[in-house]
Amino acid sequence: MSKLDAILLAGGKSSRMQGPDKVMLQLAGRPLLERAIEAAHSAGCAHIAVVGPERDLSLSADIAYTLVREDPPFAGPVAGLAAAEPLGESEWVLLLATDLPKIAEVIALLTAAIEARPEVDAHIIEAADGYLEWLCSAMKRTVFEQRLAAQPHLSVGVKRLFDGIETVSHRDPGELTADVDTPEQWAAAQERPIQDAG
Repeated sequence: MSKLDAILLAGGKSSRMQGPDKVMLQLAGRPLLERAIEAAHSAGCAHIAVVGPERDLSLSADIAYTLVREDPPFAGPVAGLAAAEPLGESEWVLLLATDLPKIAEVIALLTAAIEARPEVDAHIIEAADGYLEWLCSAMKRTVFEQRLAAQPHLSVGVKRLFDGIETVSHRDPGELTADVDTPEQWAAAQERPIQDAG
């Protein structure tokens, strides 16, 4: 899919991990953040923005991304999305967390959803418990721009960006949205089978 950009949020403090930078935890030999960038590249994203501090990554030479930081740092996910929004121009934008071991499968589900229902404003994955995963979503760029501009301040939750727009939810078919916030979640993630990008 060529009409697609990705914003990958990687600017959190990882405080619940009790030390490690969670997006640099290695799964199958590569950091979660690298896996996220590779997955977005493999999905054909025209532009990939990574929101967060500079990190030492080892990506192949054909994978390009732009690093940007929310202002001020740690101002929250909507501030991060706003900082990255001007960097792309594709019709759709993936809004993604980067602590997702199954991020390649998340992106595959979202791109298939866009192809099936391109007329709606946004697509989002619904976890098995019914929780809508706001950072496992895709939104039309024009809508994304409008919703960011409509916010009174950037400290609002990501959920606010979806207020009043036509959003289709898609049930998570198998722990795709299981993220890594704690050592216990990281231990569980390493036991699950994963699908590499490509």
